[in-house]
Amino acid sequence: MTAAPVSVSDDRFTTADGTTLVCRIWRPAGAGPWPTLLMRQPYGRAIASTVVYAHPHWYASHGYAVVVQDVRGRGDSSGAFGGFPQEADDGTASLAWLRSKSWCNGRIGCYGFSYQGLTQLLWRDPDQLPDALAPAMAGLDERLHWASSGGAHWWALGLAWALQLAAQGCRRQGDGEGWSAIRRSLESGAFLEEGLALLQRHDPEGMGMGWMAGDPGSANGWRHHEPPAALWSRPMLQIGGWHDPHLSGVLDLWQRARSGGSQQLLRIGPWTHLGWQGGIDRLQLAFFDRHLKGQDGPGDLAQQPAEPTISGLQHTTHSAAPALSSFLQGHSQPHSACLQSTIPASIRFARSRIRFQPMLPTPLPPAWDPPQPL
Repeated sequence: MTAAPVSVSDDRFTTADGTTLVCRIWRPAGAGPWPTLLMRQPYGRAIASTVVYAHPHWYASHGYAVVVQDVRGRGDSSGAFGGFPQEADDGTASLAWLRSKSWCNGRIGCYGFSYQGLTQLLWRDPDQLPDALAPAMAGLDERLHWASSGGAHWWALGLAWALQLAAQGCRRQGDGEGWSAIRRSLESGAFLEEGLALLQRHDPEGMGMGWMAGDPGSANGWRHHEPPAALWSRPMLQIGGWHDPHLSGVLDLWQRARSGGSQQLLRIGPWTHLGWQGGIDRLQLAFFDRHLKGQDGPGDLAQQPAEPTISGLQHTTHSAAPALSSFLQGHSQPHSACLQSTIPASIRFARSRIRFQPMLPTPLPPAWDPPQPL
């Protein structure tokens, strides 16, 4: 079967303060209008998070216009990059711009993971919100969900991510020497010792530098983002990974949305931040088909359990929401979190083992033995 033709083009618009935001747009054949999927990210619109998602062409071939935007100060968009605090205003302006386009039917869904996950939750105008959203591996509390656990910085992860953004900033400014220095440090692993100095030299005002300078043991001085109350009633597909450090943020979002009456799905798999073992694109497509098109495809969302789904512990388990909440108690309170001695009966795991290696802080898969040191 030949895939439906898809057109690709770039477009841009200007915000109220004169900043130009550049987007890449994939559209199905025909005149439209179509429901639209929006991703707003800081890594270059051509990449479109295809490390974990299907290419936008795939979604466009299923009847969606897909828009991937360079956020302010990144890629080809103008302005200075300010991180999460800039996204509420720019996201709201982006929705208004999309809904003014002749090829958009006004129904908009947002998707993306990590930074792109949080951009879906930050909006300035409660009357200008997406109709459905699929945030993955993100949270609202910069200290607890992005920068630290148990009163300690995410040293390797935090430095590597901040340096990645700093390197992109160097390239944008034409600083080839700075870009090369950061790249060498990341590739060699030397950033674990020299990364803070590189950040101070090349991105001293950046969000990552601010996190590394903050006290991870105290909430003072840290940002906690609060979406508009109306967002919690919008349909959500929330995605997390057992081996992803942002899982506590996903669970916090799930609890908030559940309390707000959202029609939502929660899917947690045996995934790392960048390793999704085939991804969730078909489920995500079915989710948007239902909530943006009013359609249910055979064997897709109509057959998905409404309760949270956990997979990766030798089999898939569907658990009742209250039991999952109880079992994961303490996920957002790192100082008091603990392993429970009993597991709710409604969560039935196959017999497994939990291993902990101080030099390998990522949770290990059950019964996996790391190589012994030489």
